[in-house]
Amino acid sequence: MNLASGRRGHQQYSHSVKVRLLALGLAGWVAAYAWVYVESMRDQGSTPYWWYLAIIGAGAVPPTLAAAGLRSKSLLVCDAVLLGITAVLALPSIGMFLLPGVIAAAAVAVLSPRHA
Repeated sequence: MNLASGRRGHQQYSHSVKVRLLALGLAGWVAAYAWVYVESMRDQGSTPYWWYLAIIGAGAVPPTLAAAGLRSKSLLVCDAVLLGITAVLALPSIGMFLLPGVIAAAAVAVLSPRHA
């Protein structure tokens, strides 16, 4: 093994770890957003909308899979779009707090290889 191929292998490993950590952070952000949504609805005396929580939950699945190493570029792009729509739906209230998640989802999609 020559030095150049060793460096490429290390860089590729390092890139993969960074993408997984970003995906894990995104999954955590989406989960925290869901918790804040539920708590804010309860503070207002309302019950959380189950369909909105289902969309948020669906938005947490692709980054969780990406953190586990199962990356699909198309699924991650769809996740960025789904989180974007979710943020727009709640923009009058707490939707703006999901915008960093949309940016992170787009970054995970761009940084992930075409095939997992």
